[in-house]
Amino acid sequence: MGWGTQMDWLLFFIGGILGTLLTIFLFDWALMIPSSLVGAGLVTETLHADYWVKALLFVVLLIAGIVVQSGLMRGKRLQTTPLDGK
Repeated sequence: MGWGTQMDWLLFFIGGILGTLLTIFLFDWALMIPSSLVGAGLVTETLHADYWVKALLFVVLLIAGIVVQSGLMRGKRLQTTPLDGK
């Protein structure tokens, strides 16, 4: 075994640890953003309106979806975190 092979394993290990940490911390956001995109797209596709109206509504619904879901996530975290230290 040469030095390159051992270094490869170390890099794979560090990459796996970083990937796991990113998944733990960003998992909720990774679900929120696509679900907001899909929801806004489904709503705007059902409308029979001008292109600019649909585009503006898509952006508004996308932002609203992300804000609402992040607020729900924040509320969930505040409920599970004890404030009195018990």
